[in-house]
Amino acid sequence: MKSRRGLSELIGTLIALPLIIAAIGATVYFGRGFYLRAALEDTASVGARWASTSLSGQQGCAQALEAMRRTLRGYYINPDGARITVRAEEVWGRGLFARISVSYRLDQRSVPIFGPLLGSPTVSVSYATPIDQFNARHSEEGWSQCSG
Repeated sequence: MKSRRGLSELIGTLIALPLIIAAIGATVYFGRGFYLRAALEDTASVGARWASTSLSGQQGCAQALEAMRRTLRGYYINPDGARITVRAEEVWGRGLFARISVSYRLDQRSVPIFGPLLGSPTVSVSYATPIDQFNARHSEEGWSQCSG
């Protein structure tokens, strides 16, 4: 510390260190969010596939919920924290569609700088697929909404 060079290096390090910590915090914060979004999109598509091709509406809901829980576990996400809805809806006169909605509140409080600053976001995904009337034995009365 007796030379000017040592002092300038110390000042440079003190200036760069918060920027490096902020860059790491932003990467972790947004990376976790993008990972969760990809996992929920995959979960919704798996659930829609099971719901739209099952033999009955009740069985379709049950199979879709179980498949989505397994998919979330495969991504190391606790399925108990997810809000899942499976329902049938008529889309613009084109027939019956299975609408899958999955949302999850991501706890980001432990992420440096950005966690306390931006909070814990809720990531939501919705996916719809036509119900196969020839493969499945669905009817509008036979379909029941379920959630988990």
